[in-house]
Amino acid sequence: RRQPRRLQQLLPPSLRSGGSGSGGRRRFRLPLPPNLSPKLKERLRRLLPLFILVTLFSLSVIHRQRSQVQEIALSTLLDFVDSPTSAIRQAIVGATRCVLVLESGARYSAHWPASARPAAEELWAALRGAKVTIVAEKTSSLPFFAFSAIMMVAYLLMVFTMLRRMTGGGNGRTWGDARQKVLEGQQAEGSDARATRFDDIAGIDGAKLQVKEVVDMLKSPERYATLGARVPRGILLVGPPGSGKTLLARACAAEAGVPFLNAAATEFVELFVGRGAARVRQLFERARKLAPCIVFIDEVDALRARGNDFLRTGGNQEAEQTLNQLLTCMDGLVGRGNANRPVVVVGATNRPEVLDEALLRPGRFDRVVRVDLPDAGGRLRILHVHLRLKQVPLAGDADEPFLRGLAERCEGLAGAALEALVNEAAIRAARRSSSVVSTVDLEEALADYRDSRSSRPSGFPWGL
Repeated sequence: RRQPRRLQQLLPPSLRSGGSGSGGRRRFRLPLPPNLSPKLKERLRRLLPLFILVTLFSLSVIHRQRSQVQEIALSTLLDFVDSPTSAIRQAIVGATRCVLVLESGARYSAHWPASARPAAEELWAALRGAKVTIVAEKTSSLPFFAFSAIMMVAYLLMVFTMLRRMTGGGNGRTWGDARQKVLEGQQAEGSDARATRFDDIAGIDGAKLQVKEVVDMLKSPERYATLGARVPRGILLVGPPGSGKTLLARACAAEAGVPFLNAAATEFVELFVGRGAARVRQLFERARKLAPCIVFIDEVDALRARGNDFLRTGGNQEAEQTLNQLLTCMDGLVGRGNANRPVVVVGATNRPEVLDEALLRPGRFDRVVRVDLPDAGGRLRILHVHLRLKQVPLAGDADEPFLRGLAERCEGLAGAALEALVNEAAIRAARRSSSVVSTVDLEEALADYRDSRSSRPSGFPWGL
């Protein structure tokens, strides 16, 4: 008999008749988050019947224990004790309850209020008079069972939440969100998204020339292919912090007009072994779909070398597996018939001595570009670039000879430090309500920078 149409509308869709399958029936499926893997969904569906059976069995045991005891009035229990024909094996006495166990196995129970002290004393006297074996009642195991059940449910929920976060579910900051950041956080589409150009980079002309050549290869790979040349698979930028390695990578992507995927090696390494390798695979799969493109991996020295630690902890194993996956993915970028759609991996580090030799060999990072600190002429050009980009109005005394002398006194400063110097000078000029930046602002900004970065601050140890 078919169900009425109105009743079918009240049922959930999974229980309505008339679906696909034999006889118009549809199987009920456990509702799970759609972002779980098929294997995990299948395991959860298999564990659900077992969890239901354990719950039903526990409830049946509790119900059986309760149904074996027959509740009677306290007066009836006292009469039963006083009766000479009652064969009582023992009496289980608690704070507010007494259970009589007969020789036949039957159990009778009676309760009394906690404040009814005379009733308890009368029962105690009757039991002693009848010479019944008295046993103290044990505490009920129901609270312990309830606590265990609650802890088990909480544990299952915790495991389910962790698995969901590891697969990318949820709306909070999770491991899945970190993987999404690696894939999409810094993606750009060439000139429309990146304002950094090679004209905005100065003081590192040698490194900029080598990176420019790679840009030319990305724009016209056919011209190099006719001579048997190929685009380098990887470029490793080596230099001190703040020397312009990230700027070179961004300018390379902007000038070539290709997508730019930015990731940090520290985002790959986590406590769980295997997560970093999976993120590397995801990153390179996306790069192949966006090819030609540039993949920039900052602080690649976080992966370090394989087998250089005496104590093999979980974090070291994770870093080694991530490094092995990176080597495999870089080897897989060539030989797929995509010579005209290359993927260039650009790495940056300030500690090349800790990198694995397999990562530095030609065929992976074909070019190792040294980004050194600029000389006096390079520092002067960097100052001009930042003054132009920031549109800093200079006073009349801040002319070219002064800037040249300032650049000579900034020995050892990288491009990032020079940018901070110009910014601090502009802040000082705004602090004294000036419309231009004078030489005093630049001199004081340099002096404060030197003093704050010195190995020991002035006045140390502060009179202690």
